[in-house]
Amino acid sequence: MYVIPSRARVLRVGWIGLLVVALVLSAPSVSAKKKPRQRRYGLPVARKWVPDRKIDNRHHDYPAWDVAVPRRTAVRAVHAGRVRAVTRGGGCGRGLIIRGRDGYEYTYCHGSWVKAKKHRWVKAGQKIMLSGNTGHSTGPHLHLQIKSPKGRLLCPQPLLKKWARGKQASPRTTTSRGCAYSPDRDIYRPRPPAKGPARSGARRAERAGGRGKGRARAHKRDGPRKHPGRKHSGGKHKARGPNRDDKKRSRRGGPAAKRKAQRRIAERRRRARAHAERVRRETAARRAELALDRRVRPLV
Repeated sequence: MYVIPSRARVLRVGWIGLLVVALVLSAPSVSAKKKPRQRRYGLPVARKWVPDRKIDNRHHDYPAWDVAVPRRTAVRAVHAGRVRAVTRGGGCGRGLIIRGRDGYEYTYCHGSWVKAKKHRWVKAGQKIMLSGNTGHSTGPHLHLQIKSPKGRLLCPQPLLKKWARGKQASPRTTTSRGCAYSPDRDIYRPRPPAKGPARSGARRAERAGGRGKGRARAHKRDGPRKHPGRKHSGGKHKARGPNRDDKKRSRRGGPAAKRKAQRRIAERRRRARAHAERVRRETAARRAELALDRRVRPLV
């Protein structure tokens, strides 16, 4: 026996159908939402290894950046690009050079294992190698340097500050000054010039063959100095002229310049040793902090 549905039941079924149709029509609009824009630049290591107080660390003698990290820490590409070269030794140790899509070169050094292959493309944030202590390194750390299309090294520190805060900044906004210990300005300051006429007069007397102002006065008072045992024709003695040692002393590449160069080399080595010791201490302190965090971490 067929039962005719009531009016209320028909309306209920109709409203349910309209609701289903509305949900189906609204589904494409939900999936068609704009995807979040991908990050073009980012930090080479995890944020926990880059505290704010270490971002401004200067490099020892040219624009670059060193950060102390434990061995086998994941190193990621700061920008998308193509791997131009993979190094296996030398000063860089195990590392790689990536030519970014923006035209700049990004160099990563002192790794323990390189994952990226030569001539392959990598994305920003992709894992490219593991950190280590290879090459000219005295402690596990990552070395990062950025080179402009014109071959000029740039300072990564201002960029790392912005990347750490989540901002996108291109290497075009940075410079090559203020991030390295310059041998000409910061370490080896030139000696100030001589003051007063007395010192300059003594220097002229020394170049003329004497040893200072007293020798010049004696030469003026007593005449040319006589050398016993050396007689010349006419029974007269010739004055002593500038010998070879005096000429060498007045030259730029004499013993004084050599000693100055040795002092510069010693100072540079001392700075490098101090930098290596600082990196080693920071790595040990960071490891101790991580070990302490693991001990006191509450159980979930």
